[in-house]
This record gives sequence, C-alpha cells and structure tokens, in this order.
Amino acid sequence: MPLDLPVNYATEKLPPVSEELIIWLKAVYPDRLPDVEDDIESIRVKQGQQQVVRTLISVREETENVFGSQAT
Repeated sequence: MPLDLPVNYATEKLPPVSEELIIWLKAVYPDRLPDVEDDIESIRVKQGQQQVVRTLISVREETENVFGSQAT
C-alpha cells in the first residue's frame, strides 16, 4: 500500500521503521473485525490504530524500495 501523501526523497527523509516494531504493533493492534459489543467510537479508535500500523509498514516498504536494503 503506497503512502497517502507523495514523498519527495530529495528533500524529505523517512524515519527508519524496524521489522521488530512492526511485529510488535501487529501483535498489540491486531487487524480483526470489531467485537459485537464495540461501540462506534471504539471501532473508530481501532481503525485509527490499524491505519498507523499500515502507514509504518508503507514507510518501511518505501525505504526498502528506494534504498534497496532493509531499514534498521
């Protein structure tokens, strides 16, 4: 999934995102369907958490694609 905003690699440096961080975030904020008893606010919070995880995964993938090596 590409980043939502265009990134100019000549003027903007993406922060390093480690694989360990992504693994930890996926464990803490699993991508799953909401529970039946979740209210709309709880669902929105969980969606936001997942969007952050997806964005960090995108940053890692973008830095790997641009620099040809894994980010640390």
